[in-house]
Amino acid sequence: NLADAYIVDGEHARARELVQEYAGLARQGHAPRLLAYANLDEVRLYRAEGRIDEAIAVIDCDAHRRFLHGNDDLALSSETALYELHKRAGRFEAALRHHEVASRMNEERLTRKAEQQVSVMLARLELEQARAAAERSRLDAELNAQRAQVLEFERERLHRAAHEDPLTGTGNRRAADEALVRRLAERP
Repeated sequence: NLADAYIVDGEHARARELVQEYAGLARQGHAPRLLAYANLDEVRLYRAEGRIDEAIAVIDCDAHRRFLHGNDDLALSSETALYELHKRAGRFEAALRHHEVASRMNEERLTRKAEQQVSVMLARLELEQARAAAERSRLDAELNAQRAQVLEFERERLHRAAHEDPLTGTGNRRAADEALVRRLAERP
């Protein structure tokens, strides 16, 4: 970021020192992604200085392409930079070729991103459906428990109605008959 700021401010010598420093550190640490970023910063520096052919040479080579392996964003940035550089140099056929590659890469990236978003949305939908099913099951269980309570209450009410006198609340003849049968059964 500091190198970019120096390039924008026109302090190309300071930007070059920074880019060379972190490119050297990337080479020592075997960090190909960082080296690719250093190459792109060097390209921005050359472009700012008007050294278009040198900028193209930095990223339009097999060494730079090896750094891009597995990093779609860096590859897209490199193709876009090549498109802009060739266009600026008036090499419109090469610019068009790099623009087509960059467009295809961007379209593939957007397609992958859309597919990932669809997958996430489907997973969320499935989760919401599972939650709704669980809530529905919980509510069904609660409803069944309430129905059981109502049935038990109704059973008790019917039993009282069948065995109690409604005016006095004491046992009726059916209650007396059942009590007699119980007592006789308890006798030895």
